[in-house]
Amino acid sequence: MIVLTDGFTPWPDEPETCRLIAALVGEDPPLPPAWVETVRVPQRR
Repeated sequence: MIVLTDGFTPWPDEPETCRLIAALVGEDPPLPPAWVETVRVPQRR
């Protein structure tokens, strides 16, 4: 599952049964739990 987020997503307490990837957008978003794979999406200038 891929989630596009500003980082303020209410994450589950435990890992899901599928692979979870968070695409973090915006400046300095809060990080998701350690079990979520993350990718930073840079802002266009």
